[in-house]
Amino acid sequence: MAIKEFRYTICPVGNASFLSANREGFLYDAFRPLGIRPVLLQSLPRDRWLAHFTYQDPALFREGGNVPPIWAKSNGTEVVLLGLTMHAQKTYILTRMDSPVDYVEELRHKKLALPTRPEYPVVDFFKSDAEHLFRSVLAARGVGTAEVEFVEIPASESEINITSDKTNHFGKAEADALEAGKVDAIVSSGVRALRLMLTGKFKTIFELGAHPGSISTVCGEYPHILTVSKQLADENPEVVVEYLKQTILAAEWAKTNLSGTLALFSKQLHATPGEIVTALPRDFYKHLTPGFSKEGLLALEGQKKFLYDRGYIAKDFPIEKWVDESFLRAALSDLGKNISLPNVDG
Repeated sequence: MAIKEFRYTICPVGNASFLSANREGFLYDAFRPLGIRPVLLQSLPRDRWLAHFTYQDPALFREGGNVPPIWAKSNGTEVVLLGLTMHAQKTYILTRMDSPVDYVEELRHKKLALPTRPEYPVVDFFKSDAEHLFRSVLAARGVGTAEVEFVEIPASESEINITSDKTNHFGKAEADALEAGKVDAIVSSGVRALRLMLTGKFKTIFELGAHPGSISTVCGEYPHILTVSKQLADENPEVVVEYLKQTILAAEWAKTNLSGTLALFSKQLHATPGEIVTALPRDFYKHLTPGFSKEGLLALEGQKKFLYDRGYIAKDFPIEKWVDESFLRAALSDLGKNISLPNVDG
């Protein structure tokens, strides 16, 4: 059945889908000759936005954090996994500047913040991310979770309303709690963490990702995943392939256009180019192409297992049966160029 439009939605984490949708020459130009209109989900009435998490839309693409699609899949929603990227923001454990805590081992008997979004009618991925990262670091340093106290910090009103004013308030409640002494440590990442450290009020006692091979950085933002509604994939596979082609081409463009990528990501992340370069890993712009690396699939399996074990999702499911590599293979074949997807062949 032919379609006239599809919706797309993109998490504010820095990805190729955003480049494709926001730079002239990619997404919109590609679909215009086909008579198909890409529509940003958030340009529609607000009551449609929940599909960003639930996938209750028969023709929706989404690239970003992995927790909502895992949760949706666990609930029986028909969603297809098209690819993933191993591109993480720098992530830290922060304490107050005047805190006597300088090492993870000194977090014993301390209060650790778990941000919560009680108003969300879907999985609380903010809480799951902080919990997963804290547990990974504590375990690697021999600190048992029974030796610390997790404290839930509900979102502030400004955080809840982020989509209305386009200002990044994520993490404000935890930072306020840390500054007030209600907790002893928080997890923070990306531009948010950078800005907190620049206030002079906080210090980093640990950087995740700075210890490759010893501490897992798996969380909702690592890996990022690209998904699509199964109905669209089944009924209009050529649309899915074209969307992937434009995403791949945008990722290829980014590899040799750092300044242009930074200009676009500045809009997506509400940050300056300098902040982005500091907050993201080195050469991040060279690693935006979706693929199916063994590392990525193992990370996604680990994330799903954590979510299931900790009660964030109710039903388990096999990651390998969720993956559909056919669309990426078709996109690469159609491009007919020497573009290497990250381990599509396993």
